Amino acid sequence: MPIKALRLKAMQLKATRLKAKLLQARLLQASALLGTSLNLVAMAAPYNAINESIDDGFVEAGDILVIAIPATGYLASWLYDDFEGAKQLTFSVLTTQLIVEATKSTVGRYRPNSNVAGGSYKSFPSGHSAGAFSGAAFLQSRYGSRWGIPAYLGAGVVAASRVHGRRHYADDVLGGAGIAILVNQYFVERYDNQGLAVSLFPNDEGGLQFNLSMPLDGPLNGRAGPRAEKRAQPAVHGPKRHRFAVNLGFNMTDSLGMAGAKDLLPDSQLVDDHQPFSYLLYEYLDSSKTSLQLELSPNETRLFGTLSGEFELDGKQYQDGDSLYLAFKQWSLGSQYFYRFAPQGDWHFKLGGGLYAYWVELEVDYLTGGQYAGEGSLEVMPSIEGRTRYHIGGGLSADAMARFQAWSGNQLVAAEAGLSYALGEEWVMGLKYAYSEAKWDALNMEYQTDSIVLTVENRF
Repeated sequence: MPIKALRLKAMQLKATRLKAKLLQARLLQASALLGTSLNLVAMAAPYNAINESIDDGFVEAGDILVIAIPATGYLASWLYDDFEGAKQLTFSVLTTQLIVEATKSTVGRYRPNSNVAGGSYKSFPSGHSAGAFSGAAFLQSRYGSRWGIPAYLGAGVVAASRVHGRRHYADDVLGGAGIAILVNQYFVERYDNQGLAVSLFPNDEGGLQFNLSMPLDGPLNGRAGPRAEKRAQPAVHGPKRHRFAVNLGFNMTDSLGMAGAKDLLPDSQLVDDHQPFSYLLYEYLDSSKTSLQLELSPNETRLFGTLSGEFELDGKQYQDGDSLYLAFKQWSLGSQYFYRFAPQGDWHFKLGGGLYAYWVELEVDYLTGGQYAGEGSLEVMPSIEGRTRYHIGGGLSADAMARFQAWSGNQLVAAEAGLSYALGEEWVMGLKYAYSEAKWDALNMEYQTDSIVLTVENRF
């Protein structure tokens, strides 16, 4: 064979070997990518009965009402020819959403329908709840209960739908609602309708009848209407009988781990390291010495890990090595009646007694689902609480609180201490440390929290 032909043959052989090496490298690269993808899939644990989304008509109704309620505020402003009201609603809604979005980005919290590999990190507070309660608070503050009560009921549906659909925790929606109400208190004034009346009620044919009435010298009869002059009622100076406070905080303790989860799941991890929460407080002063206080405080902690040993809940058995997902709820609604003692110099003190209802529940499932169990209990306990305030100077005060509750094997002790600053007569801001320790006999567990809490309150 000629030399030239041999060289050509050798070059063809080298080219074939080079192609083979390139193909082998690509196969190895593809294999590595496939392995990485499989590892990522393994990390992204499937959902279970605790963190799986719920999509139904109730959730869809909430998505509609969150738009309809603020829109009703603009409709009411148009019906009353109230440009000032529409402007106040716009300021209130936009400011509320800016605060909510800033808080979402700063605080961060995985939504309850996120898996352990992550998901949406903007659960706290709820934007849906904030939007709905912005509209409802505006209708109540501006036009009264005829508009406000139905709107607040609708806003409650929005908030409940977000919790039901597992888009938000209960304290997410409370935080959004509380921020909306406080911002509304700042921007919105009462409207003087000067005889204008609006009503909406069912008729005999199964539909709705809308009535609008006004005096003969009203805005549609050539007289200057609300657009020509401000219709807000003048400020009325008097005792501030109402106090509404929004509390936003972080739990710095692995409460569920301290309750025994660390013994069962030594490698357990919190779903949310920050553990943000919120609760609302309302107080009505019925006299200079007595007041009634209401408090709504839902709290929930979640973690996951590998079981070491055996565990049983509600008849379901879990074995050594099982990957589990746990959630604990401690929701409370309570009221207390306080007696205010006469001030002693710069010291102020009040003592109260009341009743609190708690819903406590422990839920467990395999990390990948298929073995759900839950035990819950409604507990009611009487409460004794003392609060004191020392006026340091100017608007600055030192505050402290102690509370004790016990009944039928259950017990809760709570204490707070911090500083507050009064921004005039209507607004107060405070920062405090809060501690609580609860013992729940029905679940045979203790639940402890250590928190830093920011408080913003409005007096009106």
